[in-house]
Amino acid sequence: MTNIKTYKFNTSNFPRHIGFDRWADLFDLLDTPDYKPATYPPHNIIKTSEYHYTLEIAVAGFKDGDIDITLEKNKLTVIGEIKEKTEPEYVYHGIANRSFNKVFTLMDTIIVEGASLQDGILKVFLKNSIPESDKPRKIEINKELLPKEKTLLID
Repeated sequence: MTNIKTYKFNTSNFPRHIGFDRWADLFDLLDTPDYKPATYPPHNIIKTSEYHYTLEIAVAGFKDGDIDITLEKNKLTVIGEIKEKTEPEYVYHGIANRSFNKVFTLMDTIIVEGASLQDGILKVFLKNSIPESDKPRKIEINKELLPKEKTLLID
């Protein structure tokens, strides 16, 4: 008999980390028994510069009209289904071209710039568009901003 113990990700265990509630939800999802990451078709995520990424998906046998890419909130969904199925008589069939549905979760700052399909590789171009207000900046110490002292009244 196997004893499996599950742990609920609790953000109170990390008192110096603020705003990571969505991360907690993601870790909880990974811990569910029915979570199985999609392995077909294989994909790469390439960091091409400090703020740019390319998602490559191997889609041999698929044409432009066979692939549907949608972005809804922070979910990028890539669905592939070959519309015209003309199956030749295979002697050996080693290239899988079955239907697929892959979902990628994107950070709120990721923008999908476009996609291309060439030589059996679907490329989705992504940019991490961080607002200037969220980029690191120097905070100057200004004593004039200190609150005035408050006196306590004791009855």
